[in-house]
Amino acid sequence: IKGSIGQVVQTVKTDTFTTTSTSLTALTGLTANITPTASNSKILVSVNLGAVDASGNIITLFQLLRGTTVIGSGDASGSKSRVMFKRIVPSSNDAAAQSAQFLDSPSSTSQLTYSIKCKTSEGTLYINKSSDEGDSAAYGRTISTITLMEVLA
Repeated sequence: IKGSIGQVVQTVKTDTFTTTSTSLTALTGLTANITPTASNSKILVSVNLGAVDASGNIITLFQLLRGTTVIGSGDASGSKSRVMFKRIVPSSNDAAAQSAQFLDSPSSTSQLTYSIKCKTSEGTLYINKSSDEGDSAAYGRTISTITLMEVLA
């Protein structure tokens, strides 16, 4: 039925991720695969990062890819990074969830792989945890997810 959901795939990342890369690098463990049933199907990509934190006043950037193709990003502008979303972390130990969605039109019935790349302007980027935490119930560990839904045409 047109507009109905054909299939749903989700990857859940329960461990933490840390990077000091100032170049876009793979957010490991947060990749999902789907094989559309029809070439005119669309894929709704939903990304939820349970906690994003960094070591200080730092810009964190996140890019969505289908295979090696960047999708869901802003227009090219000088040397700016083309990304799906960003977060400016005003101070360390300021973890906050980040979510984004994109409706992709891949025109394919082959297996598709969706993934996230990320980088930091400086310092350290943390996913699923705070930048500075003690062994206390006051500090939580979160999950991050990438969910793919095939929307039938």
